[in-house]
Amino acid sequence: MGIDPGWGSSAFAVVVTQFQDGEVQVLEARQWEKVDFNEVLKEVSTIVTKYGPTKIYIDGSNPSFIKSLKLELNKDTEYEKAIEYYNRTKCDWRLNNYHKYYNCNHCSTLLLS
Repeated sequence: MGIDPGWGSSAFAVVVTQFQDGEVQVLEARQWEKVDFNEVLKEVSTIVTKYGPTKIYIDGSNPSFIKSLKLELNKDTEYEKAIEYYNRTKCDWRLNNYHKYYNCNHCSTLLLS
C-alpha cells in the first residue's frame, strides 16, 4: 500500500497492490482533491482494514498524517525515535518484526508484520 498525502495543491492518493501469478495487480487506487484531513484519515483507515496490507509506504513530508494514522491504527506514534535509532546504529530495520516507520529521502514505511 502506498500513500501520498499530497502537499499544497497536490492531490491525496492511495494505491493498494498485490503480487500474484507473476503480476502486480492494483486492488484499489483512490485520489482526493482538497480533502478534509479527518475525512481522508477515516477513508485510509477503512482501506487498511479492508485489505490488511503487510507494508504501507507513506511520503514522509507530512508527519502529522503519519502520526494520526498510527493513532487511528492503534500503533506506536514514536516512529521518529525509531528512525533516529536505526540511523545511529546503522541497524537493518527490515529485520525487526516491530511496527515502525523508517524515513529515507522523504519516504516513510510502516511495517505491519
